[in-house]
Amino acid sequence: MGQKSIGAFIAALRKANGMTQKDLADRLNVSDKTVSRWERDEGAPDLSLIPVIAEIFGVTCDELLRGERRAPEERADEAEAEGESATARGQKQRQRLLAAGLTRYKNHTYIAMGVSLAGLAAAMILNLGFLYAIIGFSVAMIFLIAGVVCQLIFINNAFAAVAGIDEGKDLYNYKRSVVRLGEYSFGLDVFLLGVALPLLFVAAYLGLSAASWLAYGLLAAAVLTVVYVVICWAVNASLVKKGVLRMDEAAEACYWKKHRLQRKYGVRLCVALVITLAAQIGVNAVDATVFTSGTLFEDYNSFVAYIEEVVSRDTDYYGTEAVAVVSEPEEEAVLIYQAFTEDWESLYFDENGSPVSESYVNSLSNVTYGDALVDGEGNLLCKWVWRNRSVSCIRYGGESSGYLPIVTYDDEALAHADFVIFWLNILFVAAYVAETVVTVVVYRKQRKG
Repeated sequence: MGQKSIGAFIAALRKANGMTQKDLADRLNVSDKTVSRWERDEGAPDLSLIPVIAEIFGVTCDELLRGERRAPEERADEAEAEGESATARGQKQRQRLLAAGLTRYKNHTYIAMGVSLAGLAAAMILNLGFLYAIIGFSVAMIFLIAGVVCQLIFINNAFAAVAGIDEGKDLYNYKRSVVRLGEYSFGLDVFLLGVALPLLFVAAYLGLSAASWLAYGLLAAAVLTVVYVVICWAVNASLVKKGVLRMDEAAEACYWKKHRLQRKYGVRLCVALVITLAAQIGVNAVDATVFTSGTLFEDYNSFVAYIEEVVSRDTDYYGTEAVAVVSEPEEEAVLIYQAFTEDWESLYFDENGSPVSESYVNSLSNVTYGDALVDGEGNLLCKWVWRNRSVSCIRYGGESSGYLPIVTYDDEALAHADFVIFWLNILFVAAYVAETVVTVVVYRKQRKG
Protein backbone atom coordinates (compact mmCIF):
# COMPACT_ATOMS: atom_id res chain seq x y z
CA MET A 1 0.00 0.00 0.00
CA GLY A 2 1.01 3.61 -0.39
CA GLN A 3 1.71 6.47 1.99
CA LYS A 4 -1.99 6.97 2.69
CA SER A 5 -2.37 3.48 4.18
CA ILE A 6 0.70 3.96 6.38
CA GLY A 7 -0.55 7.29 7.71
CA ALA A 8 -4.03 6.00 8.42
CA PHE A 9 -2.62 2.90 10.10
CA ILE A 10 -0.34 4.98 12.36
CA ALA A 11 -3.30 7.20 13.34
CA ALA A 12 -5.43 4.16 14.15
CA LEU A 13 -2.68 2.53 16.20
CA ARG A 14 -1.99 5.77 18.07
CA LYS A 15 -5.62 6.26 19.01
CA ALA A 16 -6.00 2.62 19.99
CA ASN A 17 -3.10 3.00 22.42
CA GLY A 18 -4.50 6.23 23.88
CA MET A 19 -1.58 8.37 22.69
CA THR A 20 -1.65 11.92 21.41
CA GLN A 21 0.40 13.10 18.48
CA LYS A 22 2.66 14.86 20.97
CA ASP A 23 3.18 11.64 22.94
CA LEU A 24 4.21 9.75 19.83
CA ALA A 25 6.41 12.61 18.65
CA ASP A 26 8.29 12.66 21.98
CA ARG A 27 8.89 8.91 21.78
CA LEU A 28 10.28 9.28 18.26
CA ASN A 29 12.24 12.47 18.99
CA VAL A 30 10.37 14.36 16.28
CA SER A 31 7.84 17.21 16.37
CA ASP A 32 4.11 16.68 16.69
CA LYS A 33 3.72 18.52 13.39
CA THR A 34 5.75 15.78 11.74
CA VAL A 35 3.41 13.12 13.10
CA SER A 36 0.45 15.18 11.93
CA ARG A 37 1.87 15.33 8.40
CA TRP A 38 2.27 11.54 8.38
CA GLU A 39 -1.33 11.01 9.40
CA ARG A 40 -2.57 13.54 6.83
CA ASP A 41 -0.73 11.60 4.12
CA GLU A 42 1.58 14.55 3.46
CA GLY A 43 4.68 12.50 4.17
CA ALA A 44 5.91 9.18 5.50
CA PRO A 45 8.19 8.21 8.39
CA ASP A 46 11.87 7.83 7.68
CA LEU A 47 12.88 4.21 7.18
CA SER A 48 15.01 4.41 10.33
CA LEU A 49 11.86 5.14 12.35
CA ILE A 50 9.79 2.24 10.98
CA PRO A 51 11.20 -0.40 13.43
CA VAL A 52 10.76 1.99 16.36
CA ILE A 53 7.15 2.78 15.47
CA ALA A 54 6.48 -0.91 15.02
CA GLU A 55 7.96 -1.65 18.44
CA ILE A 56 5.91 1.09 20.12
CA PHE A 57 2.61 -0.26 18.76
CA GLY A 58 3.50 -3.97 18.91
CA VAL A 59 3.30 -4.62 15.18
CA THR A 60 5.84 -5.81 12.63
CA CYS A 61 7.61 -3.59 10.14
CA ASP A 62 5.85 -5.40 7.33
CA GLU A 63 2.43 -4.76 8.87
CA LEU A 64 3.27 -1.08 9.32
CA LEU A 65 4.37 -0.73 5.71
CA ARG A 66 1.30 -2.63 4.45
CA GLY A 67 -1.02 -0.55 6.64
CA GLU A 68 -2.83 -3.50 8.19
CA ARG A 69 -2.32 -6.23 10.74
CA ARG A 70 -1.55 -9.74 9.62
CA ALA A 71 -3.12 -12.91 10.97
CA PRO A 72 -1.51 -14.21 14.19
CA GLU A 73 -0.36 -17.39 12.42
CA GLU A 74 1.42 -15.40 9.74
CA ARG A 75 3.10 -13.18 12.34
CA ALA A 76 4.30 -16.20 14.31
CA ASP A 77 5.75 -17.84 11.23
CA GLU A 78 7.47 -14.61 10.24
CA ALA A 79 8.93 -14.10 13.70
CA GLU A 80 10.28 -17.65 13.79
CA ALA A 81 11.80 -17.29 10.34
CA GLU A 82 13.52 -14.04 11.12
CA GLY A 83 14.85 -15.27 14.47
CA GLU A 84 17.96 -13.58 15.69
CA SER A 85 18.35 -11.46 12.56
CA ALA A 86 15.21 -9.52 13.50
CA THR A 87 16.66 -8.78 16.93
CA ALA A 88 19.90 -7.60 15.38
CA ARG A 89 18.06 -5.33 12.98
CA GLY A 90 15.99 -3.92 15.85
CA GLN A 91 19.15 -3.17 17.83
CA LYS A 92 20.69 -1.50 14.82
CA GLN A 93 17.61 0.65 14.32
CA ARG A 94 17.65 1.53 18.03
CA GLN A 95 21.23 2.75 17.74
CA ARG A 96 20.35 4.69 14.62
CA LEU A 97 17.52 6.41 16.46
CA LEU A 98 19.79 7.34 19.36
CA ALA A 99 22.40 8.65 16.93
CA ALA A 100 19.77 10.76 15.13
CA GLY A 101 18.55 12.16 18.45
CA LEU A 102 22.10 13.00 19.53
CA THR A 103 22.80 14.76 16.24
CA ARG A 104 19.67 16.84 16.65
CA TYR A 105 20.70 17.70 20.22
CA LYS A 106 24.18 18.74 19.05
CA ASN A 107 22.67 21.14 16.54
CA HIS A 108 20.47 22.64 19.24
CA THR A 109 23.50 22.99 21.53
CA TYR A 110 25.36 24.92 18.85
CA ILE A 111 22.40 27.29 18.66
CA ALA A 112 22.55 27.90 22.43
CA MET A 113 26.30 28.55 22.22
CA GLY A 114 25.73 30.95 19.33
CA VAL A 115 23.24 32.94 21.39
CA SER A 116 25.80 33.30 24.20
CA LEU A 117 28.57 34.35 21.79
CA ALA A 118 26.25 36.92 20.25
CA GLY A 119 25.97 38.50 23.71
CA LEU A 120 29.74 38.92 23.93
CA ALA A 121 29.83 40.44 20.44
CA ALA A 122 27.14 42.93 21.46
CA ALA A 123 29.09 43.81 24.61
CA MET A 124 32.24 44.43 22.56
CA ILE A 125 30.39 46.78 20.21
CA LEU A 126 28.78 48.72 23.04
CA ASN A 127 31.98 49.02 25.06
CA LEU A 128 34.63 49.61 22.41
CA GLY A 129 32.42 51.43 19.93
CA PHE A 130 30.19 53.53 22.17
CA LEU A 131 31.95 53.43 25.58
CA TYR A 132 28.89 51.89 27.23
CA ALA A 133 30.65 49.30 29.39
CA ILE A 134 27.89 48.64 31.94
CA ILE A 135 25.20 48.58 29.24
CA GLY A 136 27.37 46.16 27.29
CA PHE A 137 27.64 43.90 30.35
CA SER A 138 23.86 44.00 30.83
CA VAL A 139 23.20 43.05 27.21
CA ALA A 140 25.75 40.22 27.44
CA MET A 141 23.96 38.89 30.54
CA ILE A 142 20.62 38.87 28.72
CA PHE A 143 22.09 36.77 25.91
CA LEU A 144 23.91 34.47 28.36
CA ILE A 145 20.73 33.82 30.34
CA ALA A 146 18.88 33.12 27.11
CA GLY A 147 21.59 30.67 26.07
CA VAL A 148 21.45 28.86 29.42
CA VAL A 149 17.65 28.59 29.30
CA CYS A 150 17.75 27.25 25.73
CA GLN A 151 20.36 24.66 26.69
CA LEU A 152 18.28 23.48 29.65
CA ILE A 153 15.26 23.05 27.37
CA PHE A 154 17.33 21.12 24.84
CA ILE A 155 18.71 18.82 27.55
CA ASN A 156 15.21 18.14 28.87
CA ASN A 157 13.95 17.32 25.37
CA ALA A 158 16.92 15.02 24.71
CA PHE A 159 16.19 12.98 27.85
CA ALA A 160 12.43 12.96 27.28
CA ALA A 161 12.95 11.56 23.77
CA VAL A 162 14.48 8.35 25.16
CA ALA A 163 12.22 7.97 28.19
CA GLY A 164 10.61 4.78 26.82
CA ILE A 165 13.78 3.04 25.69
CA ASP A 166 15.17 0.19 27.77
CA GLU A 167 18.46 0.71 29.57
CA GLY A 168 21.61 -0.41 27.81
CA LYS A 169 25.16 0.60 26.99
CA ASP A 170 24.09 2.57 23.95
CA LEU A 171 21.50 4.48 25.99
CA TYR A 172 24.09 5.24 28.67
CA ASN A 173 26.48 6.57 26.03
CA TYR A 174 23.66 8.70 24.66
CA LYS A 175 22.84 10.20 28.08
CA ARG A 176 26.51 10.73 28.88
CA SER A 177 26.99 12.55 25.58
CA VAL A 178 23.97 14.75 26.32
CA VAL A 179 25.38 15.65 29.75
CA ARG A 180 28.87 16.26 28.37
CA LEU A 181 27.64 18.57 25.61
CA GLY A 182 25.56 20.42 28.18
CA GLU A 183 28.64 20.85 30.34
CA TYR A 184 30.56 22.28 27.40
CA SER A 185 27.75 24.71 26.64
CA PHE A 186 27.44 25.87 30.25
CA GLY A 187 31.23 26.05 30.46
CA LEU A 188 31.24 28.47 27.54
CA ASP A 189 28.64 30.55 29.36
CA VAL A 190 30.79 30.65 32.49
CA PHE A 191 33.85 31.63 30.46
CA LEU A 192 31.96 34.42 28.68
CA LEU A 193 30.62 35.64 32.02
CA GLY A 194 34.19 36.00 33.24
CA VAL A 195 35.20 37.86 30.08
CA ALA A 196 32.31 40.31 30.46
CA LEU A 197 32.66 40.72 34.23
CA PRO A 198 35.24 43.59 34.18
CA LEU A 199 32.72 45.76 32.33
CA LEU A 200 30.60 45.80 35.48
CA PHE A 201 33.24 47.73 37.42
CA VAL A 202 33.62 50.62 34.99
CA ALA A 203 31.99 53.95 35.80
CA ALA A 204 28.74 54.67 33.99
CA TYR A 205 29.07 55.96 30.42
CA LEU A 206 32.75 55.07 30.35
CA GLY A 207 34.36 52.33 28.31
CA LEU A 208 37.10 49.87 29.14
CA SER A 209 40.14 49.80 26.88
CA ALA A 210 40.72 46.69 24.80
CA ALA A 211 44.02 45.88 26.54
CA SER A 212 42.60 46.21 30.06
CA TRP A 213 39.49 44.27 29.14
CA LEU A 214 41.57 41.46 27.64
CA ALA A 215 43.81 41.22 30.69
CA TYR A 216 41.16 41.38 33.40
CA GLY A 217 38.55 39.50 31.35
CA LEU A 218 40.76 36.50 30.64
CA LEU A 219 41.89 36.38 34.26
CA ALA A 220 38.30 36.39 35.55
CA ALA A 221 37.27 33.87 32.90
CA ALA A 222 40.11 31.52 33.85
CA VAL A 223 39.22 31.65 37.56
CA LEU A 224 35.50 31.05 36.96
CA THR A 225 36.22 28.24 34.49
CA VAL A 226 38.47 26.42 36.97
CA VAL A 227 35.77 26.67 39.63
CA TYR A 228 33.16 25.42 37.15
CA VAL A 229 35.29 22.43 36.11
CA VAL A 230 35.78 21.40 39.73
CA ILE A 231 32.02 21.67 40.38
CA CYS A 232 31.20 19.56 37.29
CA TRP A 233 33.75 16.97 38.32
CA ALA A 234 32.21 16.64 41.78
CA VAL A 235 28.62 16.62 40.50
CA ASN A 236 29.36 13.92 37.91
CA ALA A 237 30.93 11.71 40.56
CA SER A 238 27.88 12.18 42.76
CA LEU A 239 25.50 11.27 39.91
CA VAL A 240 27.45 8.10 39.14
CA LYS A 241 27.61 7.15 42.82
CA LYS A 242 23.85 7.60 43.22
CA GLY A 243 23.14 5.62 40.05
CA VAL A 244 21.62 8.51 38.10
CA LEU A 245 24.21 7.95 35.37
CA ARG A 246 24.11 4.17 35.17
CA MET A 247 26.83 2.00 33.69
CA ASP A 248 27.93 -1.61 33.81
CA GLU A 249 30.41 -2.87 36.37
CA ALA A 250 33.45 -2.69 34.08
CA ALA A 251 32.62 0.82 32.90
CA GLU A 252 32.05 2.01 36.48
CA ALA A 253 35.41 0.60 37.61
CA CYS A 254 37.09 2.39 34.72
CA TYR A 255 35.26 5.60 35.62
CA TRP A 256 36.41 5.60 39.23
CA LYS A 257 39.98 4.82 38.21
CA LYS A 258 39.90 7.85 35.92
CA HIS A 259 38.24 9.87 38.69
CA ARG A 260 41.09 9.15 41.11
CA LEU A 261 43.68 10.12 38.50
CA GLN A 262 41.82 13.35 37.82
CA ARG A 263 41.80 14.19 41.52
CA LYS A 264 45.50 13.40 41.83
CA TYR A 265 46.65 15.53 38.91
CA GLY A 266 44.03 18.18 39.59
CA VAL A 267 45.47 18.77 43.05
CA ARG A 268 48.98 18.93 41.61
CA LEU A 269 47.91 21.44 38.99
CA CYS A 270 46.15 23.59 41.58
CA VAL A 271 49.27 23.65 43.77
CA ALA A 272 51.44 24.64 40.81
CA LEU A 273 49.00 27.35 39.71
CA VAL A 274 48.72 28.76 43.23
CA ILE A 275 52.49 28.96 43.58
CA THR A 276 52.78 30.71 40.22
CA LEU A 277 49.95 33.08 41.16
CA ALA A 278 51.63 33.92 44.47
CA ALA A 279 54.84 34.71 42.59
CA GLN A 280 52.95 36.91 40.14
CA ILE A 281 51.21 38.79 42.94
CA GLY A 282 54.57 39.28 44.64
CA VAL A 283 56.15 40.67 41.48
CA ASN A 284 53.28 43.10 40.92
CA ALA A 285 53.32 44.17 44.58
CA VAL A 286 56.99 45.16 44.44
CA ASP A 287 57.71 48.84 43.83
CA ALA A 288 58.14 49.51 40.12
CA THR A 289 61.52 51.18 40.71
CA VAL A 290 63.00 47.74 41.43
CA PHE A 291 62.73 46.93 37.71
CA THR A 292 64.49 50.03 36.42
CA SER A 293 67.45 52.29 37.14
CA GLY A 294 67.28 55.92 38.21
CA THR A 295 69.68 58.84 38.54
CA LEU A 296 71.87 58.59 41.65
CA PHE A 297 72.95 61.66 43.63
CA GLU A 298 75.55 61.41 46.38
CA ASP A 299 75.30 65.07 47.44
CA TYR A 300 72.50 67.61 47.80
CA ASN A 301 73.91 70.30 45.51
CA SER A 302 73.92 68.15 42.39
CA PHE A 303 70.44 66.90 43.26
CA VAL A 304 69.12 70.45 43.69
CA ALA A 305 70.72 71.53 40.40
CA TYR A 306 69.09 68.60 38.63
CA ILE A 307 65.69 69.09 40.20
CA GLU A 308 65.60 72.78 39.19
CA GLU A 309 66.30 72.06 35.53
CA VAL A 310 63.65 72.94 32.97
CA VAL A 311 63.41 69.68 31.05
CA SER A 312 62.23 69.22 27.49
CA ARG A 313 61.91 65.80 25.89
CA ASP A 314 61.43 65.15 22.20
CA THR A 315 59.63 61.83 22.52
CA ASP A 316 58.04 59.72 25.17
CA TYR A 317 58.59 55.97 25.50
CA TYR A 318 55.90 55.16 22.94
CA GLY A 319 57.72 57.17 20.28
CA THR A 320 55.04 59.85 19.88
CA GLU A 321 55.91 63.51 20.20
CA ALA A 322 55.58 64.87 23.71
CA VAL A 323 57.15 67.93 25.33
CA ALA A 324 57.20 68.58 29.06
CA VAL A 325 58.25 72.17 29.72
CA VAL A 326 57.68 74.05 32.97
CA SER A 327 57.19 77.76 32.63
CA GLU A 328 58.65 80.22 35.13
CA PRO A 329 56.50 80.61 38.24
CA GLU A 330 54.19 83.59 38.24
CA GLU A 331 55.31 86.55 40.32
CA GLU A 332 52.32 86.28 42.65
CA ALA A 333 52.82 82.55 43.16
CA VAL A 334 53.61 81.58 46.74
CA LEU A 335 56.63 79.35 47.24
CA ILE A 336 55.83 76.60 49.70
CA TYR A 337 58.59 74.85 51.60
CA GLN A 338 58.19 71.62 53.48
CA ALA A 339 60.38 70.94 56.47
CA PHE A 340 60.63 67.78 58.57
CA THR A 341 61.10 68.32 62.28
CA GLU A 342 62.67 65.85 64.67
CA ASP A 343 59.28 64.38 65.58
CA TRP A 344 58.42 64.00 61.83
CA GLU A 345 55.46 66.37 61.93
CA SER A 346 54.98 68.06 58.56
CA LEU A 347 55.00 71.84 58.82
CA TYR A 348 54.40 74.14 55.85
CA PHE A 349 56.00 77.56 55.59
CA ASP A 350 55.80 80.34 53.03
CA GLU A 351 58.90 82.12 51.77
CA ASN A 352 58.83 84.44 54.81
CA GLY A 353 58.90 81.53 57.23
CA SER A 354 55.27 81.82 58.31
CA PRO A 355 53.39 78.53 58.75
CA VAL A 356 50.69 77.74 56.23
CA SER A 357 47.96 75.18 56.96
CA GLU A 358 47.91 72.02 54.89
CA SER A 359 44.35 72.69 53.70
CA TYR A 360 45.46 76.09 52.41
CA VAL A 361 48.43 74.53 50.64
CA ASN A 362 46.22 72.00 48.90
CA SER A 363 43.86 74.74 47.71
CA LEU A 364 46.59 76.79 46.00
CA SER A 365 46.80 76.75 42.20
CA ASN A 366 49.70 77.66 39.93
CA VAL A 367 52.04 77.18 42.85
CA THR A 368 55.60 75.93 42.50
CA TYR A 369 56.20 73.53 45.35
CA GLY A 370 59.49 73.42 47.16
CA ASP A 371 60.95 70.97 49.66
CA ALA A 372 63.59 71.08 52.34
CA LEU A 373 65.78 68.47 53.99
CA VAL A 374 66.94 68.57 57.58
CA ASP A 375 69.56 66.51 59.36
CA GLY A 376 69.04 64.43 62.46
CA GLU A 377 69.35 67.52 64.66
CA GLY A 378 66.74 69.48 62.78
CA ASN A 379 69.18 71.75 60.93
CA LEU A 380 68.12 72.82 57.45
CA LEU A 381 70.38 71.16 54.90
CA CYS A 382 68.90 72.33 51.63
CA LYS A 383 65.72 73.40 49.88
CA TRP A 384 64.70 73.53 46.28
CA VAL A 385 61.90 74.45 43.95
CA TRP A 386 60.34 71.56 42.10
CA ARG A 387 60.66 72.41 38.43
CA ASN A 388 61.94 69.28 36.72
CA ARG A 389 58.60 67.76 35.79
CA SER A 390 60.18 64.71 34.15
CA VAL A 391 60.94 63.37 37.64
CA SER A 392 58.12 61.08 38.69
CA CYS A 393 59.56 59.43 41.77
CA ILE A 394 62.27 60.17 44.37
CA ARG A 395 63.82 57.71 46.79
CA TYR A 396 65.75 59.10 49.80
CA GLY A 397 68.40 57.41 51.85
CA GLY A 398 68.09 56.70 55.56
CA GLU A 399 67.83 59.31 58.29
CA SER A 400 71.17 58.28 59.75
CA SER A 401 72.94 59.16 56.51
CA GLY A 402 71.26 62.53 56.13
CA TYR A 403 68.83 61.08 53.56
CA LEU A 404 71.67 60.38 51.14
CA PRO A 405 72.02 58.96 48.59
CA ILE A 406 69.03 60.22 46.60
CA VAL A 407 67.74 58.43 43.50
CA THR A 408 65.31 60.03 41.04
CA TYR A 409 63.23 58.23 38.42
CA ASP A 410 61.88 60.05 35.41
CA ASP A 411 58.93 59.12 33.22
CA GLU A 412 61.02 57.03 30.85
CA ALA A 413 62.52 55.01 33.71
CA LEU A 414 59.10 54.20 35.12
CA ALA A 415 57.80 53.44 31.63
CA HIS A 416 60.64 50.94 31.28
CA ALA A 417 59.65 49.41 34.61
CA ASP A 418 56.05 49.10 33.42
CA PHE A 419 57.32 47.45 30.25
CA VAL A 420 59.32 44.90 32.24
CA ILE A 421 56.37 44.17 34.55
CA PHE A 422 54.08 43.72 31.53
CA TRP A 423 56.33 41.07 29.98
CA LEU A 424 56.82 39.36 33.33
CA ASN A 425 53.04 39.02 33.53
CA ILE A 426 53.05 37.58 30.01
CA LEU A 427 55.60 35.01 31.18
CA PHE A 428 53.40 34.15 34.15
CA VAL A 429 50.45 33.59 31.80
CA ALA A 430 52.67 31.35 29.67
CA ALA A 431 53.62 29.47 32.83
CA TYR A 432 49.94 28.88 33.65
CA VAL A 433 49.37 27.49 30.18
CA ALA A 434 52.51 25.33 30.28
CA GLU A 435 51.64 23.88 33.70
CA THR A 436 48.13 23.05 32.52
CA VAL A 437 49.28 21.45 29.26
CA VAL A 438 51.99 19.36 30.94
CA THR A 439 49.56 18.15 33.60
CA VAL A 440 46.95 17.18 31.00
CA VAL A 441 49.52 15.32 28.87
CA VAL A 442 50.89 13.37 31.83
CA TYR A 443 47.36 12.58 33.00
CA ARG A 444 46.35 11.22 29.60
CA LYS A 445 49.43 9.00 29.48
CA GLN A 446 48.66 7.64 32.94
CA ARG A 447 45.03 7.03 32.00
CA LYS A 448 45.96 5.06 28.92
CA GLY A 449 48.49 3.06 30.91
